[in-house]
Amino acid sequence: IVGMGATLPGDLGVGLHIKTSDTGASVNNDGDELVIENGGSGLMTGMTFLSATNGYGGINFGDSGDDNIGIVRYDHNNNSLDFFANATESLVIQSNGTISIPNPGDAGRIDLLGGGADPYMVFRGPGTGTNTKVMFVVDGSEVGTINTTSSSTAYNTSSDYRLKENQVAIS
Repeated sequence: IVGMGATLPGDLGVGLHIKTSDTGASVNNDGDELVIENGGSGLMTGMTFLSATNGYGGINFGDSGDDNIGIVRYDHNNNSLDFFANATESLVIQSNGTISIPNPGDAGRIDLLGGGADPYMVFRGPGTGTNTKVMFVVDGSEVGTINTTSSSTAYNTSSDYRLKENQVAIS
């Protein structure tokens, strides 16, 4: 480990606690390897990652089988925040506020388009067969769906004429 002008042995057996002022809070034992603390009123506590304007900044999560199985990454090429789980891009927050699940390149994704006066959701999927886009579940049981094909949308629900009130004939 090299830092602050000093070279230290590889494993100190302790975590690193950087404190500019005391918050009075206790450190959780499951996350005590690196602690950054600032108890100043109205001040933000944080870290900064500086990357090239065409590069990436991120945090990698690894294990003995994969050194980056999970990633939180900022992509300076398109100004997006990308989340990876099990080594697969799973969620992207784009610079215009659009959230894509799993990612903008996946044909089966969901886009949540925010910002502006007219936010909306887009459900994408294959153009063949019947595809469930929305499923309504109550107490673990499906009670309705919205399905699509390449040319139609069906709203499927349990509608029973015996439950209708104020029925009138249509002329």
